[in-house]
Amino acid sequence: MMKISLIVLCSVLTASLWAQSYPEELRQASAAYKAGKSELALEHYSKAHRLAPDAKARFSLLPVQITLYMKLKKAAELEAFLAKERRDESYNDMQLRYLLNRHAMLHVWPKRDTRYAMTLLQMARMLPAEKGTNFYFETYQLLADLYYGQKKYDYVIYYMEPLLKEPKLHPSNRYKTCMVIGRSYLAKGDKANALKYFREALEAGKKVPYKYNYSEAEKYIKGLTK
Repeated sequence: MMKISLIVLCSVLTASLWAQSYPEELRQASAAYKAGKSELALEHYSKAHRLAPDAKARFSLLPVQITLYMKLKKAAELEAFLAKERRDESYNDMQLRYLLNRHAMLHVWPKRDTRYAMTLLQMARMLPAEKGTNFYFETYQLLADLYYGQKKYDYVIYYMEPLLKEPKLHPSNRYKTCMVIGRSYLAKGDKANALKYFREALEAGKKVPYKYNYSEAEKYIKGLTK
């Protein structure tokens, strides 16, 4: 009986310590971030991440952690962090797709290891994600950027055109999609199709529900209609 009581007491104390430390680490992390103390903020966010009660809580911290790693130019540390997180089986498919997207982005900048980035993005494509969402779009946007940089314009068009059939695609993402397709057609010498997509981009840009810069589309349209 005494042994059981001690186990229960230890469990209660552990839960109590977690309840105090996790919120406290988040509080200190947020305060350091607002104060511009990036190194200290990352330290506290990392502690909060380790103390998080579940995958949802850990995942919610990832964007700011990744941002801080990048801001501090800690590419090697971020590489190790993302590789570790991708092995976490408690994340769902959508969360893993986000991690693969971010890992690929790291290999586009600053490493420029485009082959590995491509591998990561093809892995991300295999994971289900709601079509039209940012996680879904980001995979294809990164693929398009890589193929465009390699001057493989047909691949850009192949991967990006189907996105325009998605009714849930945000107007800003629709704008970016049309722009990269338009630039690809222009690079291929197909000015008619390029103009078509630049006009579609402009139309999408004007539908973005917040202040949005669509002047690049206007510039291309003006240049192609002189």
